[in-house]
Parts: sequence; C-alpha cells; structure tokens
Amino acid sequence: MITKHDKIRTFKPLSSKFNYVQSRPQDIHIVYDSNFYLPYLPKILWYIFVNVVAISCYVNSLWCDLVHDDLFAITENQDLRPETPIGRVFVNDFWGKPMSSNTSHKSYRPICVLTFRLNYFMHGLDPFGYHAVNMFLHAIVCSIFLYTCEKVVLKSFHSAVIAALLFASHPVHTEAVSSGRSHNISL
Repeated sequence: MITKHDKIRTFKPLSSKFNYVQSRPQDIHIVYDSNFYLPYLPKILWYIFVNVVAISCYVNSLWCDLVHDDLFAITENQDLRPETPIGRVFVNDFWGKPMSSNTSHKSYRPICVLTFRLNYFMHGLDPFGYHAVNMFLHAIVCSIFLYTCEKVVLKSFHSAVIAALLFASHPVHTEAVSSGRSHNISL
C-alpha cells in the first residue's frame, strides 16, 4: 500500500520520462522510498516473495543427511522416541541426558526437542522431514522479521522488504536452516 510519505513516479511503458501525475491503469508504478526503487505490489506478494527467496536458498538441503550435532540431537536422543515418556523432555538437556548428570551439556531446549519429537513421530529418522520443517521455520522467521522491520525498526515497508530479502538470503543462516533447529526457534 502506498502511504502519503511515499513519492510516486509513474511513466508510460514506452516512455522513459518520469511524470508526477495521477496514475492510470496502463502506467507502471515505481515507488521511491529511502533510495530504493521497487515495483508497487500488494504487501502479500512481497511477503510471498520473501518466503520464496528464503526457501529457495535452502531447497538443496532437503535431500541431505543429518550431520554433526544432528546425529547426537536426533538419531541418538532417546527423548524423541515415542516409548520415552514426554515428561523426560523437560528434565533432560538438548542431547537427552539428565540435567543433573556431570556429562550433561546443560543446554535446556525443551521446545526444540518437542519439535524434534513431533518430526520423529511423523517421519522417523528421515532427514527430509527435519530439513523441510527447518526451511518452513526459516520462512516464518523471515516474515516476522519483515513485519517487525516495517512496524518497529524501519517504519517503511519497502526498506523492510530489502532488509528481509537480505536476512532471508544471508549465508550466516546456513547452519541453522540446513542442520540445527534451535537457532530458528530462538529467533
């Protein structure tokens, strides 16, 4: 949605001259905001675009195996198994060891372990399900980031879109999306 603070420049498709005129349906809209030129689209399409970018960056990880910490947190963690009482999730650490044990890492993440348990219930130890949920959670986090930037931080939708696209595609999220999950849930 164009706000009263946005400057609207419209031009006819075959003309390169900018006019400050009332827009007509045949005109192309370019919204000028904070030195960014973006085509005018409804907000929902920008949210969808940010989510598509977030998912497309990590779609190649869907068919990868579980690696590094996932082997201990998922394949060897008995708290994920249906035969283990669900109450153990709240007294054990992230790796399935009792918090009172000297061998415990003391990393208490019960929400993350509960999502792993739900994944195990639905997919067993198939890595595809774990990676798909991680990508879905990353897309949700990117949408929340876009909304927060628009309403609180930048107070400009088009600047927030640029920030969300950078956030969605930044390589620093590779480990969190491609393997672990605790980083997605903590965001």
